[in-house]
Formats: sequence, C-alpha cells, structure tokens
Amino acid sequence: MFLQKNFRRICEKGFPGITASSIRIKLITDIDIKKDDFGYVGIEDVIYYVLRCGLVHNCLVDSKIQFTNYTRIGNSDKKFFYLPKTLILGLIDVARSALDGIQIGT
Repeated sequence: MFLQKNFRRICEKGFPGITASSIRIKLITDIDIKKDDFGYVGIEDVIYYVLRCGLVHNCLVDSKIQFTNYTRIGNSDKKFFYLPKTLILGLIDVARSALDGIQIGT
C-alpha cells in the first residue's frame, strides 16, 4: 500500500522522465514473482517482492535484476529485468519523507 500510495513521488526521482501512478510490464525474465493472467507484473510488486523481500529475507537482490545508469524498465530478453539506479533515490526520498512525518500520498 505504501508503494502504491507514493508511486508518483517515487517516479519523480526513481524513473526520470516518467510520471505514472502505476507501471505494468510483460514479464519474460524468470524472476520469482507472481504474474497476472496475461503475464504482466506491477513495478510496485517488483520493488516489494523482488527488491525488498530479497534484501530482508536473503540479504541479496535476484541476480537477474540489473540496475542501469539510464531509465530502462523491464525486460527485453529472458536474461535480465532492468531498473534504473535512480529508483533507489526515489525510494529513499519517500522513506525519508515518511520518517520526517511529512504527509505523503493522497
């Protein structure tokens, strides 16, 4: 819920040039995440289940996740799922604001 409520703000720094309330990607890379009936995943789910859960429960991020220096989101091949490195800045910004007690999300 936190990611969904604050996704636009995460996009401001995390996905430069993209403003969205949600992003869904057709998943062709073999990462451990539930897809919908059409094979799509939400970026919020990738952030939560692949990044957050991987770090909290296993102290690592799936090796098929590749962070890039530019705004590339998703997978163009079965080998990797790409996310921009700036995503981390977007997540830090939202978390910092929440910790500072600033009202975020609507």
